[in-house]
Amino acid sequence: MDKSDGRYVITDLPRVGKGVLAADNFTHGELIMRERPLLVFPQRTYSTMGGASFWDVVASEMPESLRKSYRELYNCRRPNLTDFEGIAMTNALRAGRITGEDESYGVVGAQSSRFNHSCTPNAHFSWNPNTFASEVRANRPIKKGEEVTIAYTNIYQPYDERQRSLKTSWRFSCACVVCSQPGSREYSDKRRPFIDTVRMFKLQDRLMNNWLADASQPRDAMVRLGLLYAAAAEHEKVVSPDVWLLLCRLLVKAYCAVNDAEGARMWAQRAAAHTVAFMGSHGGWLAVARAPERTEWWGLRAKRCHL
Repeated sequence: MDKSDGRYVITDLPRVGKGVLAADNFTHGELIMRERPLLVFPQRTYSTMGGASFWDVVASEMPESLRKSYRELYNCRRPNLTDFEGIAMTNALRAGRITGEDESYGVVGAQSSRFNHSCTPNAHFSWNPNTFASEVRANRPIKKGEEVTIAYTNIYQPYDERQRSLKTSWRFSCACVVCSQPGSREYSDKRRPFIDTVRMFKLQDRLMNNWLADASQPRDAMVRLGLLYAAAAEHEKVVSPDVWLLLCRLLVKAYCAVNDAEGARMWAQRAAAHTVAFMGSHGGWLAVARAPERTEWWGLRAKRCHL
């Protein structure tokens, strides 16, 4: 039976089982779903305790009102794992550290665990510790009737590694718009790991600092690098807010460093949109867009190079 809150519907979809369809239009960064989880569990516990004792406790302690919704979720590990453990392994979403301790947690939701995977996801899952709830936000505008998808694995890996990860953990092969085009796979497998390097903070800081202090490098070298990242991400239809936020930050800083207010404003506005999708707020980027000249990055290349 289909389930709906008015703006999305959980229903049977061809070839993938249950999934989430948009029943309304969503703007970039808009909240699609917020949900308290059925289950929150430390991921290290189930991987180190062994046996069924931990999951026996989970099964016995979960209230009947939640247990029914939990058991409706799919178990891709059957018959190797019991239903309670198999459902958790199939449906858990990464919440990260939610108690302030050095422990990573997984969460299972009656509805948030229904989103299917895509290597070009149009939505993004995050855990909000303030509301103790799972949130799913739009990575880009989503049209009514479109399936809403998230990423289960590192989508910046080459095709074979992504498929191996999905097959091992979730027992399926991805047939999204990127994975179903074998003719472009060779180039995609080069672009995606390249895009992923924008998340290598030490590398990016070193490149930026070297450029700022080295007058022999082209004045627009870091701008060109940032635009190269952007072109690769757009070609791959990658709209993940974490990567785009870092990419936007690189370009805002580079444009400010060479006193280009127009470029800095444009990328600060994009950073604001991606920060909303990632964190639910603008994160101060709109202030940067209004007055890039007031940032600490303004004119930084001339200062560092003593030009």
